[in-house]
Amino acid sequence: SAAIAQTPTPPTAELLFSEGTQAYQSQNFFTAIDSLATAANQFIHQGRDLEAALSLTNLGNVQLELGQAEAALASWEQSTALFTEIEDTAGIRLAYLYQTRALKDLGLFPRACATFGQTLLDSPRLSCEALGDTLSAENGRALEGAIAAVADDPKLQAVALKTLGDTLRAVGELNASQAVLSKALNIQTYSESSQLSIALSLANTFRAKGNLESARRSPTRYGYLPWRYIPAPKNALIAAGEWYAKAATYYTQVVEQAPTELASLKTQSQLNLLRLYIEGCEHTGSQCQLGLDEQSVELSPPDWQTIDLSRLPRGQASVYGRINLAKSMAYLKQLSPVDSSLPTWNAVYQQLAIAAQQVQSSESALEPIQNKNVTNQRFRGSRTRAYALGNLGGFYEYCAAADAASLCDYAVPRSNLLAKANQFTQAALLA
Repeated sequence: SAAIAQTPTPPTAELLFSEGTQAYQSQNFFTAIDSLATAANQFIHQGRDLEAALSLTNLGNVQLELGQAEAALASWEQSTALFTEIEDTAGIRLAYLYQTRALKDLGLFPRACATFGQTLLDSPRLSCEALGDTLSAENGRALEGAIAAVADDPKLQAVALKTLGDTLRAVGELNASQAVLSKALNIQTYSESSQLSIALSLANTFRAKGNLESARRSPTRYGYLPWRYIPAPKNALIAAGEWYAKAATYYTQVVEQAPTELASLKTQSQLNLLRLYIEGCEHTGSQCQLGLDEQSVELSPPDWQTIDLSRLPRGQASVYGRINLAKSMAYLKQLSPVDSSLPTWNAVYQQLAIAAQQVQSSESALEPIQNKNVTNQRFRGSRTRAYALGNLGGFYEYCAAADAASLCDYAVPRSNLLAKANQFTQAALLA
């Protein structure tokens, strides 16, 4: 008898949620975002608010990894609404704290600070300055209260405190950022991944403190040109040395302690350690000393060739890391124009071109998924694309400068360099 064709059974929402979560954990982000978006839609249509909220929470995490902060915020706002509808207090707190990650990436710092104040301190409408003052108070009671507010969920607590420290750093509340991250680093219940991630963030805060001290003692820069390396004066580096030494200590700790499964943290620390060496050293010899007392650190030139960008997660982290390395390579070229061991200018340009291509490929892959996004919104181009295109434009502008033309060594076509620079800069502004 003739065989009867069997219509394949579509995957259940539970299966899609499981597959999407596993794909996210293995950094297969495009599979994850498709599965989780479909699962969330199915759960919503079935009236299963808790499962839909959990799917949207994980979906937001994936979207943020891909540089889609606006989409991530919309997913977390919808999960907040669903948790609120079923009166899930823990879920509401989780969704609000995840929202702060997207708000930070979008530069919506007042909203992020207000959300932290409401969720961790039960003090709504706090400004970033007030939040910073509260958390860096000498008695430490507010900070202890913020930590206690999420004590029942160590994983969420670690994410929340790291994001809080990163947000405070971004708005210039460096003492509060240091207080939060230092306290978080001493919490022993965190996973190795959380501890190393917090150590990396604390190093970034120490580096920001050093940068601030250096900038205060450096002359005003006129005629700023992107990608041009301008060394800080010796007195500025001395003033910044204490903080740069602490940053180097924590960067080195992450590089040395990160196991294979956390190689992305090692790569990020290597990238930042290389930039710290470039910007924090006087470059009068083969080694550099950061700091002047017993806390000083001897920093040897990091080997840029050992930095493995393939270890970074696909998406925003990979694009930002590649641009970070390209700029450090360009600065090294300006420090030592005749050093044959350094990459060519064309290699620098190629890193930028690859970063821009990565963004385009990611957005092309996301387009069909956007058509069925759960929040029924269309999103503008990503900040990641703007960052990639803006840096490409800045590189063209640098190479067009008279004193840089010979250095760039024809890495890019010599005709119409400024026109190209303007083209990419305009594209970045419109992204």
